[in-house]
Amino acid sequence: MILRKVVSENGKIVYEPIPFQEAIKISKTELIFTDEDEEEEYDDFIDESDEEPMILRKVVSENGKIVYEPIPFQEAIKISKTELIFTDEDEEEEYDDFIDESDEEPKSNKKDINYRLFRGKPVIDLGVESDKNIQKIIVGLPFLDDEDLKEMVDEIISNSSAYKDLPIAALMPFLDDEDADRLFLKCVDDDHLSKKFDISSMVHFVSEACLDKLAEGYILGKYQHINLDAVYPFMSSKTIKKLFKYHLNKK
Repeated sequence: MILRKVVSENGKIVYEPIPFQEAIKISKTELIFTDEDEEEEYDDFIDESDEEPMILRKVVSENGKIVYEPIPFQEAIKISKTELIFTDEDEEEEYDDFIDESDEEPKSNKKDINYRLFRGKPVIDLGVESDKNIQKIIVGLPFLDDEDLKEMVDEIISNSSAYKDLPIAALMPFLDDEDADRLFLKCVDDDHLSKKFDISSMVHFVSEACLDKLAEGYILGKYQHINLDAVYPFMSSKTIKKLFKYHLNKK
């Protein structure tokens, strides 16, 4: 978790959690890192961004981690701003002006963004051993339409053996929000699926509403096996506040 030093209304210094995307816009002197890997990621990002202004796109690497890759302006305007990070205010303003003029915010396209990660790679390594047939399914996922993907989700949720060896994280980038949320909550709730469930490789594909349901279940005593440190950056401030109250009252 990353904490930012702020001054409360009564003048006291307090620390509030912030996502990585916000932390990189703030001086390190105002931050506290509770995880060495996250601090190293912050330092690497700052070192790279100091070299020259750039636009970065949030993508999922082959091992399921979120990484940031530089892209040209012409590519950035085709992508939702929620998936971008600007290291230069002028470039961000230029992006905003372009979108305002086009009168339509580009919609997030998970298939398009993640397809480029897999293109040309005969095997996608998600840290899970799989046979050649499963590898062929993974490579073909970007070409399925929403209805076919929905059917796959339904079969997985019903504990069908058809896709029992398919790494669930490989499916998430191509699902719409509703199906991604359904599959995520099922994995959290189901002992069988939870064995193939890696929250760090799935959480960035679900909605804040889905994570709020996760938090509510956690507060009620469910999902205690979940590492919330991996989830905080994707939760809304309101949801995090509920969890803070829960932990304070628990003491």
